[in-house]
Amino acid sequence: MGVNDFSDELAVTPLGINPEVIEQLVVWQVNYYSANFPDLNRADWESFYKDALHVSGTDLPCVLVGHESGQLMGTIALTATDDLTDVGHYTPWVAALLVNPAMRGEGRGLRLLNELIEMARQRGEKHLYL
Repeated sequence: MGVNDFSDELAVTPLGINPEVIEQLVVWQVNYYSANFPDLNRADWESFYKDALHVSGTDLPCVLVGHESGQLMGTIALTATDDLTDVGHYTPWVAALLVNPAMRGEGRGLRLLNELIEMARQRGEKHLYL
């Protein structure tokens, strides 16, 4: 499979459609971010994803998950702020982008980002921050 050459089995949907993937997302986030952000722990990630399940309409955060051929491919979120810095006047933020370690290097993260950008456009967002 070449870069951006995805099967028809690729789908990106809101987290609320598949809340059972939260546990796997938490494991990936903890494994990936713990070295650089030791204060961001398992409970923080669980809270982030579970809180996102109760968000509706134009509220934030919005979490998207990708599946390919029935396998969890990755996740990305749009949040109100970057919790790591005090820059509340910049909103919304692209956050928590992560691709299944076994599926990296073929443009899937870009696919998730493009889906998030389109969702943000539909919400009326004019700018995104990273």
